Amino acid sequence: MEERIVMHTNNPTQGRILHMIDENRERFKLTWGSVHNHQAWAGGW
Repeated sequence: MEERIVMHTNNPTQGRILHMIDENRERFKLTWGSVHNHQAWAGGW
């Protein structure tokens, strides 16, 4: 996930997003990305 963020965002935004990911890594692993779309599986993000 981090590689895509670095590729598609600018530097000020990258730092904020990467910090948020780092602080919430366990939540991203457990949280469903959606309830009915293609992300609808555990760890969908």
